[in-house]
Amino acid sequence: VQCRNVSGEKNGNTVAIVYEGSRAGKKGIYANVSFDGGLSFLAPRKIAEFVSLINNMPSVAISDSGEIRVAWYYISEDGTNGSMFQSFSKDLGVTWSVPEKITFGLQMELLPVIKFDRRNVLHLFFTAYRGPIFTLFHTTADVKDGKFAEPQPVAEMEGDVKGSFFPAVKFTG
Repeated sequence: VQCRNVSGEKNGNTVAIVYEGSRAGKKGIYANVSFDGGLSFLAPRKIAEFVSLINNMPSVAISDSGEIRVAWYYISEDGTNGSMFQSFSKDLGVTWSVPEKITFGLQMELLPVIKFDRRNVLHLFFTAYRGPIFTLFHTTADVKDGKFAEPQPVAEMEGDVKGSFFPAVKFTG
């Protein structure tokens, strides 16, 4: 698999890497999982297939119970709309859910970053338009049903701001 935009996460000896890959002319989101701290990896698993000229920037998170979540985004061909997607594995990467769209009704929902905290709560940070300006949002998923709550802005920009920014999320302690 030829790959680009690799992202990784480690929890104990479990390591998961996700990336945009291409195999036999078919593009998609792929994952590889390791159970020995990254010394060796299982064969790549295709999570989703897509055709896109824009980077999809996948993000990965591993819970203490071994659930692996992957999120990425897709921008429409005309560049006017962005959508986020997720897939998960509850069996350490053996099987994966069908990709599911994550939406909150905002324009250009993109650049998702997901992480489990030490309580196994899944956090989602993403960028979307709020009025004429990109804004960074945060939400958490319900532990039981996995549904995300209504997102709240983390940082709001004012004035004549152009472009977008790529959030970097780090959990400590």
